[in-house]
Amino acid sequence: MKHINVNFRGRHLLKELRRCTKLPDNLCTQLGGTIESAFFIAEKLKQKLHHQQESEEWRFIANVLDRVFFILFLTVSVLGALILILPAWFDKSYLLYKQREFETTEHGIGFETNLR
Repeated sequence: MKHINVNFRGRHLLKELRRCTKLPDNLCTQLGGTIESAFFIAEKLKQKLHHQQESEEWRFIANVLDRVFFILFLTVSVLGALILILPAWFDKSYLLYKQREFETTEHGIGFETNLR
């Protein structure tokens, strides 16, 4: 971004105004001050626009990183839940416990062992 030297530009225009026109010196001085102020305002607006553009770029980067970390968090959460749930789902040892319980009741095979 090109920075404007406000004082140099304003003085240069002031000299051009004095040279090209037959205006009184006090009016030229006021016009020069007005021109310098206009260049100062223009420079500040350019800086503000540049700052806004940088701010929008950083906001976009933040949104992208937010999505990436959300997908990473979601993936780790789902995989962690599956790692915790799936072994219990495929574990059939509880069926052996139910079978032993059935065998030791009066309806099961182990009834004769209970008569003694």
